[in-house]
Amino acid sequence: MKKLFAFVLALAMLFACAAFAEEEGHAPMPDGARAYEGNWACGRASMEMYREEEGFRVLISWGSSAAEHTEWEYSCYYNEESNSLASMPFGTRTDIVMDEKGDIVSANVIYEDGEAAFTMDEDGHILWQDEKEDAGKDMHFERVDPFSGTWVCGRASIEVNWEEEGCKVFISWGSSAAEHSEWEYSCFYDAVDNALVSMPFGTRTDITFGEDGEIAAANVIYEDGEAAFTLDEDGHLIWQDAKENAGQDMHFERMEIVDVENASDYSAVTIMSAEAVEAFAAAARQAYLDEDWATIAGMIDYPITMFLDNTQIGNSDEFLAYMQDKTVSAEDRAEMEAETCMNMFLNGQGICLGSGEIWLNDLNYMTDAEPNLRIITVNGIVKKAE
Repeated sequence: MKKLFAFVLALAMLFACAAFAEEEGHAPMPDGARAYEGNWACGRASMEMYREEEGFRVLISWGSSAAEHTEWEYSCYYNEESNSLASMPFGTRTDIVMDEKGDIVSANVIYEDGEAAFTMDEDGHILWQDEKEDAGKDMHFERVDPFSGTWVCGRASIEVNWEEEGCKVFISWGSSAAEHSEWEYSCFYDAVDNALVSMPFGTRTDITFGEDGEIAAANVIYEDGEAAFTLDEDGHLIWQDAKENAGQDMHFERMEIVDVENASDYSAVTIMSAEAVEAFAAAARQAYLDEDWATIAGMIDYPITMFLDNTQIGNSDEFLAYMQDKTVSAEDRAEMEAETCMNMFLNGQGICLGSGEIWLNDLNYMTDAEPNLRIITVNGIVKKAE
């Protein structure tokens, strides 16, 4: 009877909250409730709190090892009087076992009648009051914010995102506009060491792009990588790669989000002014149209791969020798003639001229050195007709 009464009372409170909902979207959220949203961690336990139309969803994951962890899930409503989240009386606990590849071997539902409350102490930590089995006893969850976002170091970038199943870390490192490697890790937060620690099935994939920018090949190098991510005293993200030490001596800096589709500058890839970038691009465009290969040769970052026949060129002399019997195709000439070199398209590979006839990148971006904008790809080249 007590359970039934609690259930009815919880429903009544939940519907009372929903009554304030606007015609579309969520109900207005009290300021106190906003403080709970986000990701939290305590030791090997992580907690995600996110807003739903009817209230809050709370997901807790507690890993006893890389292969075993337990998950709790609650539907909650916000109690403004006590500044707390209270769950409905049907919270679940599931014990999960995974194999060495990260695939779930078993998922055993332990119960479906759990109840809990979540409060915040004076230090801003979340306390988990588990009415079913007191699993959250003496735990103080701290907000996990320092790692989320985009980080860059030279041509490498790291994306850290908290998803429903945990923390995902994605790394992209371009050796050129045509080739780059990608690493992907599933991580948990270790509050003791203030680190993100990966599960032992991180992947590395080497990707090659064709002249049209489409993926030509994607080779999975391994699927058993491990890594940890920490912050140094300057707030830089450090990538500790246990598999191949790929992140050695790299210090990633947090990057401000830039809407590259609507941006009028190129701050996502260089600190140079838009005027300076566009002047360099205009010079490269004109030299390309004039087939002034000596000028182009002096603007290239070597080595460079020519897609016509996958020839790798190591210096300007080799480039000039290679171009002796080459010319610009009619189609690519038309694309470059239409290029205005203003508000050019850009992405993680760099700045694009035309439809990809030339790509530019600042080799010293996110370093202490002066900007160094160079050509990293020259496309649209064909052999001269005999």
